[in-house]
Amino acid sequence: MIGFFNKKIWLMFLLISAVNVNAFKDKVLATINGKPLITQSLLEQEKKRVIEKSSLEGQMQIKRMNGKQFENNLLDGMISREIIRKFILEKGISNSNSYKKDLADIIVQIKDALNTRYFLTALKVTVSDEEVKYFYELNKIAILDILFSNKLINELEKNQSYSFNTLKEKIRALLERDKVMKIFEDEIVRLRAQYCIEMLST
Repeated sequence: MIGFFNKKIWLMFLLISAVNVNAFKDKVLATINGKPLITQSLLEQEKKRVIEKSSLEGQMQIKRMNGKQFENNLLDGMISREIIRKFILEKGISNSNSYKKDLADIIVQIKDALNTRYFLTALKVTVSDEEVKYFYELNKIAILDILFSNKLINELEKNQSYSFNTLKEKIRALLERDKVMKIFEDEIVRLRAQYCIEMLST
């Protein structure tokens, strides 16, 4: 009886394993020298990254694009990127002093930009419904042009009609951004004093 029970468990394990292998098998979309280069899951990750990093206007353009065309464009770009990486690696270009210096400079620039972005995010501001309503009433005629110039709506959206409730959160985002930029310099001055920064004569 025990042997039969163990055999049943073993058969169930084999069945589940077979199902899992088929379920998680990743479709290969591109190969290099016969070996997998880009899989469906990598393409899905790239698609998600591109959409999340795109501006509102960019996301609208993606939505209007044929889904297959969008994926093919992404795949083509990913393949080109891998070709360049392989070329740089094979030629040993990444080991050159000039390459290493340029890479170090770019990393510093990216880190500074990222630091600034998170610094601005840390400057907490609030915009009340009353402020949003007041700004809307004051700029009702030009509100869509204002939102468009600040990249909160795209060209297509600018030519349509919207109620206040539809634009409310976009206006709030605009006012929050404006408030952050206004307190940015004040915060820099405050932190200079806090960190005892002193500019010496050159």
